[in-house]
Amino acid sequence: MTPNDFIHDFAAGYSFGLQRFYYNNPDRNYVGSCEKGDKTFEHNVQTTSWVNSDSKLKAKPRSDVWIRVEGSNHTIASNTLLPNAEFVAYNLIKEEEVARAGDATFNGCIKTTPSSLMKTYERPDGSEYVKNAGAGAGVDKDVCVRKTETKNGRKYTEYSPSPGRCERVFAQEISVQEYKTRVKTTYPDGKVEYSSWSDTKKTKTGKGYGWRVGSDYHNDRRC
Repeated sequence: MTPNDFIHDFAAGYSFGLQRFYYNNPDRNYVGSCEKGDKTFEHNVQTTSWVNSDSKLKAKPRSDVWIRVEGSNHTIASNTLLPNAEFVAYNLIKEEEVARAGDATFNGCIKTTPSSLMKTYERPDGSEYVKNAGAGAGVDKDVCVRKTETKNGRKYTEYSPSPGRCERVFAQEISVQEYKTRVKTTYPDGKVEYSSWSDTKKTKTGKGYGWRVGSDYHNDRRC
């Protein structure tokens, strides 16, 4: 059996078997030519590849088509674009501003470079298509230079745990440095600005351990 033994209506999704009348006298004698019979065979379709149309952001499937006759599958078309194949839209998966050549503009710390809006689509076959969608909004970048400045204040020693007035404890000596900070900002045009000084901060550096006594530890009259 070959595809020529049928009339295939791919738009309708059916095939029709061909028939031819004959009589025996005593051998078989055919009358007329083959014509379409009444029995139909439904088309089975499986996508094999895609016809991409990047300009439309769509694709149509190519398919293998087979019919089942007397318990067996018979392929009647291979990797074919069927007349009723429908477009399947691409899937937008990413949009990205990509810097391009052109004069940048500045607004305070922000440098804006001209850009193109690039859209990435996934085709039905799993491949990707990147479309230049025209001018973008521009790529912004903070180009100011910032530096933190420090001003030291009081420096002193404390103990942990701190002994009570009449106590003697084994404690760690801790060096405490008080300081304040501010931020120096240099703009692209060379202008410099300073933030206000911060509230007082502290850094603590642990040192050795030893016995420490309170302020009145050796004063028997007070302790």
